[in-house]
Amino acid sequence: MMTEHLSEEEIQQYALDNTACGEAVKVHVHACPHCRQKVENYQLLFMAIKAQPPATFDFDLAESVLEKLPQPRKSLGNVLVSFILGLAILGMGCLLYFFRGQLASLFSGIASLTIYLILIASLAIFGFLCIDKYMRFVKQTKKLNYY
Repeated sequence: MMTEHLSEEEIQQYALDNTACGEAVKVHVHACPHCRQKVENYQLLFMAIKAQPPATFDFDLAESVLEKLPQPRKSLGNVLVSFILGLAILGMGCLLYFFRGQLASLFSGIASLTIYLILIASLAIFGFLCIDKYMRFVKQTKKLNYY
């Protein structure tokens, strides 16, 4: 048997679910009238809390909060990013078209195995970066859903 009384956390755990407590806690509660009284008090408190009716407001809380939130402003950010991305793709296409002869001769002196190794390494790095971005996105989404 324990000589000290149980902590508040142990007493609350026993009051909520005595099957999840250790054997020493159960024995102490049965042997100690002081701790048994605390357990009974907590059980009464928990039952009283469960018996409370849910809080009701005399106004629409959701509407009140939504009114105070800032309204999203119209921005040209997405249009600007799309325009710049389109220009970049068009520019890369033009460069590839105009310098296609020089690019072909650039890779003709390199062994095909080296080209494949460079390609595989580049794709692996790109894959890891995509996975990292996705994991960050999931983590941020979970944070948003938490609040």
